[in-house]
Parts: sequence; structure tokens; C-alpha cells
Amino acid sequence: MEVVASKQDFPIYRRSRSNLCESPRLSRGFTYGNYVMAAIEGYRNLGYSRFAVELKESGTLIGYCGFRDSRPWDYVDFGWAYAKRYWRRGYATEAARAVLSSAPALGLDRVVCVVDPENVGSRRVVEKIDMPFVGYINCEGGVAMRYVEDVG
Repeated sequence: MEVVASKQDFPIYRRSRSNLCESPRLSRGFTYGNYVMAAIEGYRNLGYSRFAVELKESGTLIGYCGFRDSRPWDYVDFGWAYAKRYWRRGYATEAARAVLSSAPALGLDRVVCVVDPENVGSRRVVEKIDMPFVGYINCEGGVAMRYVEDVG
């Protein structure tokens, strides 16, 4: 499989509290093959997963957007990540709107987005899609912003 992005393409995760940086998918490189295997596992076990986000014109995989289980917490996490060269082009907002609208069809009642306060891009996305900010939470030794959307 062609590597379309590497861990260095996702700089926000190098300093955030996300465990994505430790993910075997990202540490090996972000490929169609390892993305698809993780998505299939999510669908098989939960009925939902992250969606691949591709450029319409070329089919280039530029990131992902969607839902994941966030055990041990009792909520469905809504999130996204994009290779840096595709930031600030509206892709994250467009995909987030579309994916969030699919939540009821997937049987989800509530989704939560936890954002590092330093991640200005993700904060802008949740504001643009009108996800309500509900407060700050302690998250792995730091503070994160919590947004909650009742979708069911």
C-alpha cells in the first residue's frame, strides 16, 4: 500500500493528549490498507467507525472523520484528523457536518468531541458545525474542551 501520510503530517497529535500518535496505524504510516482494517474492526464491533476522507478529484486519502468508542468513558467520541497540507481548506468542516448528520442512522443518541484548547483548527470546526460547548474536563493530566451534541 502507498503511504499517503505519516505521523509527521499530523503535528497536532505530537503535542496533544490524543493517543492517536501511539496508534500503530499512524506510526506505520497512514495507508488505505491499515485505515480500512481499523474501520472494518470498528464496524464489526460497534456498528460505526471513522470514515476515510478523500479528495473528490483524485481520490487521495487526506484524513478521517467519524466516531469511535471511547472506553473507559461512556460516550461516543466524534473526531477527525487531516494531513497538515490539507488544513484550512474547509475539508474538516464539510466532513464533520456530513458525518454528524449520519449519527442517528447509526443508532447514536449523543456524541462528544474533546478538543485540546491549543488546537485552534478543531475548535473552529466544532464552532462552525454548532456543537455546543459544555465545559472543560480534566483529560490525561491536562485540560480539554468538551462539546456535546444530542443527535437521537
